[in-house]
Amino acid sequence: MKLDLPVYLKFTEASRHDSVKLITALAHARYLYSDILGFESLIADSAHDNYPTYSLLRQWNIKPFIDLNNRSDNKLQSDEGLVLSASGAPVCADGYEMINWEFDRKKYRIKYRCPLVIGKVKSCPYSDQCNKTLYGKIVYVRLASNLRLLTPVPRDSEEWKEVYKLRTASERVNNRILTDYILEPPKRYGKMKIASFTFLSAINIHLDALVKHVYGPAESLIA
Repeated sequence: MKLDLPVYLKFTEASRHDSVKLITALAHARYLYSDILGFESLIADSAHDNYPTYSLLRQWNIKPFIDLNNRSDNKLQSDEGLVLSASGAPVCADGYEMINWEFDRKKYRIKYRCPLVIGKVKSCPYSDQCNKTLYGKIVYVRLASNLRLLTPVPRDSEEWKEVYKLRTASERVNNRILTDYILEPPKRYGKMKIASFTFLSAINIHLDALVKHVYGPAESLIA
C-alpha cells in the first residue's frame, strides 16, 4: 500500500527564492533523519534548475529529477566531443542511441554500450570498425561536463519520467493540509498558530494513514 505522508515541514519567508528554501530544507532534513532515512533522489520543478543545486546534489550523492527551465541554455554538450541525443545518450556511427548500461557513482559518469551487441539494432555497417570485442564498443559520458542536462538517470528516459511523476505526492499532501484541514481559507492567524495547525494536520494525516493501513479504506468501516 502506497501512502503520501509529510515527513518534513519548514516555514520560511515568502521573499526567499524557492531554490534557496529547498537547499536549507534538504540540508536540515538530512541532518534530522541521518540515522533512519536515506535521500537517494530529489524531485523538483524548474524553479530549482540551476548549476549550484546540481553540484550540491552530486556531492551528497542524490540523483536529481528536476524539470528544465526553458529560459536557460538547454543544448546538450559533452567535454568528450560526443554527439548526444535529446536524452543525453551518445549517438553511434550509424545514428542510433547507445544503450545506458550503468551509472558509475564513484567517477560520476554513465557507461553506454553498442546497441547492436545489446540486441536493440539488427544490423550495422560499422560493426567491424566499432566492436573489437564480443562485449562491444563502450562509451563513457562524464556528467560533470553538463550537470543540468546530463543527469545520472537520462532525461527523456522512461525511468526519469516515471520517477518525476512521484512529485504529485507533495501536491496531494499540500491539498490535504490546505483543503481537508481547512488551512487555505484566509483567517486572522499569526505565524505560531498557522505553524501549530499545520503540524497538527500532518500528525492527523499520519494517523489517517495508520488507520487505513490497519483497517482498510474508511468506507469499509461504515456498517
